[in-house]
Amino acid sequence: MNENVLHVTVIGVGLPGESIGWLHLSQLMSMPNVVVDAVIEEYWLSEAVASSEKGLAYKREMARLEEQFGGFKIYTSVAQLPRPDMFSKHLVIISVRTPSATDVFKSVVARGFRNIYLEKPGADSLEKLQAMERIAEEKNVKVVVGYQKHIASYVKEAEKIDHEWALHSRSVGFIHHNPHPEDSLESVFRQNSEGMLLNQCCHELELCVAKWKLASHNITDVVVNPEKTIKKRFGDIEDFKKLSFKIETNLGVSFSFFATRCEGVENSIVMRRGLTSKPVLVRQAKPDVLERALALTKKEKGAMWYCYLFEQDYRALKRLFIESILYHDDEKYLSLPRLPHACGVLQLAAAIEPSIQAQVKSNKDYHPVAQVVDIVCQEPTTQRIWYHQKLFAPGNNFLIDILRPPKKRIICCVDDRVWDLYAKDIIEWEKSVGVSLIPIVMKGGEQSKNIDSFLKVIDEIWKANPLRYREPIVAMGGGAVTDTIGFVSAVWRRNTPWIRIPTTLMGMIDSSIGIKVSVNHIIKNGLGAFHCPRHTIIDPTFLRTNSQRVLKSAIGEMIKVGVVFNKETLNLLSKKGEGLLDSRFLDSKGLPGEVSYNLIMICIDAMLDSIAGDLNEENLSRPMDFGHTLSRWLERDESFRLMHGEAVGIDCLFTSLVAEQMELITKVEVEFLFDIYVKLGLAASVKGLNLDVYKTALKQISIHRSGRLRAPLPAPLGRCTWVDEIKNKDLEKSWSSLQKRLAIHPELVLDPDAIEDEDEDEDYRSAGAKASNARSKGKYSQKSLRWGIIGCGRIANDFAIIINYLESAEIHAVASRNLDRAKDFASNHGVSRAYGNYLELVSDPDVDIVYIATIPELHRQHAELVLRAGKPVLVEKPLALTVEDALKIKALAHKKQLFCMEGMWMRFFPAIKYCRSIVSSGEIGKVCQLRADLSFDLRKDEGLQSPKWRVGAGMDAGVYPIHAALMLLGRNASDLEFSGVLDDYGSQEDGAGLIYAHYDSGPTAVVSWSHLVEGAEELEVYGTEGRVKVHSPAHCPTRISVTRVEGSRRADNNTRLYEFPLPRIRGEFNYPNSEGLYYEARAVQRCLERGLIECPELPLADSVQAIKMIVACDQHIKRKAA
Repeated sequence: MNENVLHVTVIGVGLPGESIGWLHLSQLMSMPNVVVDAVIEEYWLSEAVASSEKGLAYKREMARLEEQFGGFKIYTSVAQLPRPDMFSKHLVIISVRTPSATDVFKSVVARGFRNIYLEKPGADSLEKLQAMERIAEEKNVKVVVGYQKHIASYVKEAEKIDHEWALHSRSVGFIHHNPHPEDSLESVFRQNSEGMLLNQCCHELELCVAKWKLASHNITDVVVNPEKTIKKRFGDIEDFKKLSFKIETNLGVSFSFFATRCEGVENSIVMRRGLTSKPVLVRQAKPDVLERALALTKKEKGAMWYCYLFEQDYRALKRLFIESILYHDDEKYLSLPRLPHACGVLQLAAAIEPSIQAQVKSNKDYHPVAQVVDIVCQEPTTQRIWYHQKLFAPGNNFLIDILRPPKKRIICCVDDRVWDLYAKDIIEWEKSVGVSLIPIVMKGGEQSKNIDSFLKVIDEIWKANPLRYREPIVAMGGGAVTDTIGFVSAVWRRNTPWIRIPTTLMGMIDSSIGIKVSVNHIIKNGLGAFHCPRHTIIDPTFLRTNSQRVLKSAIGEMIKVGVVFNKETLNLLSKKGEGLLDSRFLDSKGLPGEVSYNLIMICIDAMLDSIAGDLNEENLSRPMDFGHTLSRWLERDESFRLMHGEAVGIDCLFTSLVAEQMELITKVEVEFLFDIYVKLGLAASVKGLNLDVYKTALKQISIHRSGRLRAPLPAPLGRCTWVDEIKNKDLEKSWSSLQKRLAIHPELVLDPDAIEDEDEDEDYRSAGAKASNARSKGKYSQKSLRWGIIGCGRIANDFAIIINYLESAEIHAVASRNLDRAKDFASNHGVSRAYGNYLELVSDPDVDIVYIATIPELHRQHAELVLRAGKPVLVEKPLALTVEDALKIKALAHKKQLFCMEGMWMRFFPAIKYCRSIVSSGEIGKVCQLRADLSFDLRKDEGLQSPKWRVGAGMDAGVYPIHAALMLLGRNASDLEFSGVLDDYGSQEDGAGLIYAHYDSGPTAVVSWSHLVEGAEELEVYGTEGRVKVHSPAHCPTRISVTRVEGSRRADNNTRLYEFPLPRIRGEFNYPNSEGLYYEARAVQRCLERGLIECPELPLADSVQAIKMIVACDQHIKRKAA
């Protein structure tokens, strides 16, 4: 017996010229050392088709082969095949339809065959192919899979180039075109039911696996090119006619694929090194060979062009496998495409197909909006924008499909309010799709868009430790959150992918295209980068939880689009805007209607048109810069309390008035625009705004735009032009025109202070109802509040700077016992009147309210002087030095029905307000203990001559921690314990003190103060489920942290830091954080506008109780010292 003969069986031969099985059979017949023993053909020998024209042709051709090459057996099933002779060498070629391959493979192995050539892809599912791989390992079966390109010469040439470029980033592009006639697509789809990815692109996927060692865990992103991708449906079957996509990896190489069914014959590889080198095209065959293959296809119906193109490669692949069997050459066998490669192909396909299908799926509720490719940036960027309703509905796999989470988890940085609103829905969604969403919750809003929040999020991301490149960070929330998280992603480990899910209308229409990411530092967006998200998902169902203010802010951006890009936006807002606001842009089912959808798409289209090809914004003449000349200064001057869209809307209206003066638009167009503002209640100006702000803005924006104004203006509405000069006379006329309109519609003038505290408005009103003064209520709401200041010391200076900052207030008069000192103070602060005694000031009929900033020993005397003169009064802390004096002040204020408040500014800081809300809401559980301290070395700060030594540390510093306890725990302490010492410098007043307070409701409080040592100056509240810490200096704080107990160990606790930046007020202050006096001044003004005689946030009863506690502690200290 000849040992160098291989006995071959071919299963699934098919028709001559129309089947790869027939190519295998015909090649084997002429190969040396090969004997074809048997052919198995189930289909064409079946009764159903054997007598058909093609069935008869099959029989004739088999008879011809049998006569030409000698006898071989023909069977209709593997079961008829004799078991192999153990003394001979055998090979079985399996070339059946993919869905049948697994069963045939198992049958062949069961018959005892140990060498199998399996036509690609081997099986129609990864599970089946892995089962086949296990069988092969158990039975010691050698299997080569028919990926003939594995050994093709053009692939070897590409490998050689890639090896030379191994140290460089590079891209590999595969082109694979087939020439099927358009009218045969349905037949092609049905014959290859596994789909284009596994039937056609599998060749190129195998090269990625075998030659470039690509595995699913190396994939960082999958990007479909929608312009080169087409799907077709025929009845119950759907597949790709064209498919183009790119695989980004962490291997330093990216892979792109372009496959078509009907666009000719082409197999080639395009190699590119880096970003700028010229591509190298490596073709499988020369053009004349391709033309002959195409001609063959057209000439002979059913002819297989790839048999002609790859005839040598198919022959070579079988020959190499045959040689490895005949000569026991395992090294040669291991160089061929085998089952591990085939499994790798299906693993890749399983990893990328959901993302591909998700990106090409389209209906009215869910479709891609755009794929933005930046051609100007130094580094090309790609972003996919999706419109998708009900993203977190149970069973919705879209986010899973595009993220392909390798650890079955999604790391999501989410706005705290969004998490509060949607946590329950998201948890249900998690369960339904089998993933875990890890929330990193951060406070939303511009005040939290800062470097501390940025660093805090980075710390939290380190704890989650996402797989680099493979686990994009999801940012979900308003613009402040997505900006911050985008910047975090840009710098965390230098470049981390991210996904953006805007939950506000502003985010959906404005920031859904751009790639600017930033935090506020020194100035707005002072630190930032350009970092493109992989995906932006626009889900309008989030709009159901947008407030009216948030929606109106977004309409400001819509106005911008309508004025300079597409007037249809203005038409829709004019006709439908009121209804859209009332319904939050959603219908009764919580879904966007046609008008909402159209508005969102128009705005996105405008952004695409303006910046999509220039995401780094190197072009300084963009229509979408309209509304951004004045707005940035409005946001800056108001310390970001104006929403961005509000500022843009104000800018849009004024610059449209300028365009009217420049005869670019008509008066009719201006009236049409202004009517929209009136209908929708949009902000047309801001309280205190003046023309100088506009002029300054124009100068500064010219600097920003490289020395030219480049101001976009409407010409006419719906179109844009640019101007480099706006004359002062046009500004002044525009300003006059605006003021005339606002005189008729004063409701369009926005007051940021009133909006900022709109949630507390009902509390103010209820307090006012109990203690209203009919004569004074509303007296101060229609004019600037005129302050008188008694005392010209250091704190008076700081307070004066604040009053001068307020547009709604002014300092009318100042008084000191020394007239020259009063005049100097008045000169420094622009005060028109200075008095040498206090009686003259309180008698001035033009003074509305008096601030007492004298030494504490005189507070009662001066407070009574003011109240008897019939004027409201703000008394610097402490209200008085004795309980009796404090009660007298309170009684007189009530008798006169005049407003009176102690200047305990701490209570009005936003950080303190937030602390109170956390405690009162039960977020940290039941309160157990409070600790508060204000201790500092007065000798180092102000020296031994400071009058504060005579007052004592309790009345100077202790009032703060005591007020913290009163504010958070109340006045009903059942038991007090005292401790302390006198100072060491001869004043015989308390130098340090401590009060331990017990409350009937359970909690305890420890408050301490000192003039002798530097202390913590912090406030902490401990609850059963967490704690709140107000960071130093707690009496004028800008930061608090909230810790929630989430596990059994401290390491499991979750701590979040919140920052509340101070108003940006210029001036030479004497005390740290004196900018915060602004909050106190505004609180006083709101009380007066509402006719209150006490401030609900700081009732006089608290001031009296604080003095009572300090006096009791002081008496204890002095008794102990005596």
